[in-house]
Formats: sequence, C-alpha cells, structure tokens
Amino acid sequence: MKILIADDHAIFRKGLRDLLKDELTEACFEEAKNGEELFELAMQNNYDLIIADINMPGKSGLDCVKELKNLKLKTPILVLSMHNAIEYAVRTYRAGAFGFINKENDIATIVAAIKKILDGEKYFSEEVNEIIKKAKLKDVDKPLHQKLSDREFEIFKLLVSGLSPLEIAHKLELGKTTISTFKRRIFDKMELFSVSELTKYAVEAGLI
Repeated sequence: MKILIADDHAIFRKGLRDLLKDELTEACFEEAKNGEELFELAMQNNYDLIIADINMPGKSGLDCVKELKNLKLKTPILVLSMHNAIEYAVRTYRAGAFGFINKENDIATIVAAIKKILDGEKYFSEEVNEIIKKAKLKDVDKPLHQKLSDREFEIFKLLVSGLSPLEIAHKLELGKTTISTFKRRIFDKMELFSVSELTKYAVEAGLI
C-alpha cells in the first residue's frame, strides 16, 4: 500500500506519518510539501491514497482534488483541515474528494477514515451527508442505478446482496483493488456514501 501525505508543515507530515506507520504496518509513505509537489507526484506514481491539507499555500488541497479529478485520476483523496466548518466539507465533497476530516481528530478516527476510503467508501460526517442529499445533487429525472455501466451494476447488485469486496473479487475473478475501484465509481455516480445506503436504495427501487 502506497500513501502520499501532503502538508506544508514538515512537523505535521512527520508526526502523521509516524503515527500511521504504527497503525498501517503494510503501508509505505511519501511526502509532498505543497500542492504543486502533490500534483507532480500524483501524476508520476500510482498511490492507493492521497492525504492532503486543504489550506496549503499556492495550489491548495482543494485545487489539487479538482484538477486531478478533471484528469480522471482514480486515486482517492482524503482532505484534512484545521477548520471543522461544514461548508469546507461540502466543498471538498463536490470537488471530488473521498473524505474530509478535522486535524484535531484522534489517530483512531483518522485511521478509520483511511480504512473506509481504501475499502472504496467515502468518509464524511452525517451532517455533511444530509446537506448533500438535501442539496439535490442527484439527477432526479433518471433512476440512480441507470447511471451505472453494466459491470458497475453487476457489482452494485452483488454489494447489496451482502457480499464483501473480497467475495465479489473471487466470484468475478477480479482483484480486490479492482472491485474497490468499481465500488468508488458506484458511490460517485449515485452520490451515496456506504453499502447500507446502496442497500436501502436497492430495496426502495425494487431491485432486491
């Protein structure tokens, strides 16, 4: 597992890296000191996750999220901020990030967010989830599941049937990383946040 940590404060980068090393023993870490370096490294390497500060000077973490999404980069990005404002989190979501977390959270919470994102899900607070739903970002004229490709819909059906990504990988003879990538695409297209929300949607839509 390869993770990039981007923050303009060297002490914070080192501290976070050292803490995560104890929790994610299989991971290797690289660092970027600003948004420009983050962008360059992201284009040159295949990271499993990018952790980026939202307020870096020059190209901010949010700028990087938008630009990398426009370039179709599939690496999920977790945005960190000293601010706990809901507006920051909503903007982060809309930019295409897979999570938003306050830097003041304990390491257990940060690790939980990382593991959830690596498993193909998004990590935002319940309050942010509700705001996004109420904002009606969805295309109401078209059922959400019809936005999915044939393969995405196949994996969607397996997820809501209760299979884990690893079980789906075995069933379809694909890698678990590939299934996690498809899972992220499904969440992104349907603007949902967890398998439980997918399952609720599937029940309400009469798909299971």
